[in-house]
Parts: sequence; structure tokens; C-alpha cells
Amino acid sequence: MPIFANTWELRRGNSASDGTQGHDKHFVRTFMVKTYGVYAFGKGAQQVLLNPLLPAKGSAFDNSDPSVVCIHRHAELNEEKNATLYRVTCYYGVDTTAAGSIGTGQPPWNRPSIPTWSTKDFERVLDKDYSATPKAIVNCVGDPPDPPIMTRVVSPVAIIHSPRRMSDLDYVGQIAPLVNTVNIAAVNIYGQTFAAGRCKLLEAPAAPTSYTDGNGTATQYWDLTLHIEISNLAAGFNSQPRLNTGYRAYKTASTPPATGIAVPAYDSTGAQQGFTAPSRPVVLTANGKVWDGVTPLIAADYFTCVEFLPADWTPLRLA
Repeated sequence: MPIFANTWELRRGNSASDGTQGHDKHFVRTFMVKTYGVYAFGKGAQQVLLNPLLPAKGSAFDNSDPSVVCIHRHAELNEEKNATLYRVTCYYGVDTTAAGSIGTGQPPWNRPSIPTWSTKDFERVLDKDYSATPKAIVNCVGDPPDPPIMTRVVSPVAIIHSPRRMSDLDYVGQIAPLVNTVNIAAVNIYGQTFAAGRCKLLEAPAAPTSYTDGNGTATQYWDLTLHIEISNLAAGFNSQPRLNTGYRAYKTASTPPATGIAVPAYDSTGAQQGFTAPSRPVVLTANGKVWDGVTPLIAADYFTCVEFLPADWTPLRLA
């Protein structure tokens, strides 16, 4: 796994925005890591951080000041479309809670869980435009375009470093099942409240780590990091409107048959000539009829579905 583009910057003072609260002078080093293959969903960042060429947690920034050590590391895809290029950020600082020595201050699991912010971007089919009154994106006869028009969506991601003692947390039973779920109740992230369904846990990498206090007592803990995506939709991830399309329609709105029938077929004069199977999906209205391509579609003509499982996020211990 090659590493390149090693950059660094000096920051001073405590910063809640990058996970270095409780530390004085600190540095930030950034690495670009190119992998030789694509990892399974949620596994890439964990594997990249195992690269022995990267600075280890607790390692010194340089020989000039050995008290400045790596206190936090974070890896993420550099861009959504390139699944083999990762950006790794390493934070260095002097632990001012330790009375001059690392390991005698607050243990990691007792320190505030301070999030950093990032973004995630992806493409989705654009079935409604961005007019003041959004309109369905279809051609003159009411068919959606083929290929569909895609739009880039950018959403914020909270990255929360939240170490937990192994004795307090069953990672496999409590945290892992929450990945790819949405919050079933409102949660608070860094003082901001997000309604139920607004947040999705993208991944939750955790590395087994040991902390030794000033008395020499070692405690095993999970170095846990939560990656939580915030939906741009006020009603959350499960409220994305979908355009009704299909290959069949009801014959009439008032007395629909038990099963759908093929869409109407027309001759060159516009007269209906029975029904035929379309070559591609056509747009339907809420009553199951083929959209005429003229009448404005209303909210009821779209549908939503529960794409992501709502779950109890209590084990995440979000403030």
C-alpha cells in the first residue's frame, strides 16, 4: 500500500473541532494512501490504518520534542468515485491534563467525544428538478429519460472519536449491528439536535488498545470512531420521494382490476389501440394510471419507502 503526499501544519491552543481538546500545541499530518484493491464496505479505513508505514498512536512527531505524540488518527476515502485512494489525518499534541507526562491524566474513555466534520458525496437519479415548484423530469410524452439524469448529492458527516473500555462495551453485539441504520429517536451531536431518521451510521471502526495509567495499571479499551452521515432531507433518509414508474397501469382509476394491465398503445392519430407492453418504464400517478405528461404531479404521485432500518442508538452514547 504506497503512501505519498505527506503534509503537515502547526496549530496552537485547544481545538474542539479536530479532536485535540485537552492538548496544547499540536500538529496535523496528512497522508494519501493508495490501496491495491477495493475493500468491502466499511472495512477500508480500518485496513488502511493498519499500514505500518503510517505513524502509530503514541509515536512522537519528531525528535525535537518527544512530548508531542500522535493522539488520534482518521482515514477516509479521498473521493467517492475512487475506492482505492484514502486520506489519512494524524493529530499530534501534548497532553496538558497529564501534569507533564502522558498516561497520568484523563483516560481516553473519560475525555469528551468531540466530532470532526467531513462530507460525503454520491450520485442519485434526479427525478424532480430544482424549480420553486419541483417538476418531474420526463420527456414530452411523459417517459423518464434513458439514461436517467444524475445529480451529485453532498451531505455532512460527523466523525466522532469515542474510546470505550472493553468491559463497558460489547462491540459485536452493540455497535456492529447499528452500522447502516438510522436513529429511531432524536440524537444530539455536538450541541445540535437531529430528528429521528435524520442520521445514518456509515461505519464504526474500533481497534483494541491498551491504556496504562500513572500507577502502571493497564486497561483494555476500544479505540472507537463513529462516522455518522446527516441527511439533507429534514424528514430523514427514509423520506426520499421516488417517482412512480412501471410497465403496467390500471385501466381506470375508479374500478382497478385485481392485477394491473399493460399501458395504453396509440396509433399515429392519437387514438388508443388497446394495450401493449412498453419498452421502458412509464410514469404513473397515485391512482395507478399512466401520467398524461401535462397535469402537474403532486406529492401523492410519489412514494417513499423505509430503506434503512430505524434502530435504538443508545449504545452509541451520543450526548
